[in-house]
Amino acid sequence: MWLFNKKRAELVAQSISHLIHVLSAGREDHGPTGPEKLLRGLAPFLSEDTIIGQRVVKLLVAMAGKARFFVSLATAPDHSGHRLTIDGRGVYSGFSLACALPPRMLMIDLQPSAVGYQARLLYAACKAMPNVVERRDFR
Repeated sequence: MWLFNKKRAELVAQSISHLIHVLSAGREDHGPTGPEKLLRGLAPFLSEDTIIGQRVVKLLVAMAGKARFFVSLATAPDHSGHRLTIDGRGVYSGFSLACALPPRMLMIDLQPSAVGYQARLLYAACKAMPNVVERRDFR
């Protein structure tokens, strides 16, 4: 069972990595509005807010298998930059990842109060990705 759960976490980490790559390529290929258009085509739209002058869209995105994550994309007012945030739900509650598009570094975190076994496995799988830093190193 442990090996199965580890493989599942690795598949979800690969799916997250693929999403980051696709959204980054969307910016390069389709301009500054590309990432949002691509993201909206992938999942049901949940909300749109303005936070600290940035427009933030939030969607519920399916990753590998049945795992669904809250994905937020913040866009600067002049479309000069995007920030992607992925938050775990269900068995992945407590896990989060944030990065700019295109990514220079990926920041991962685990919230100790809400972390389960699968979230820890996903955290370990994402920690093996290139340019990953742990949020606790910045606290």
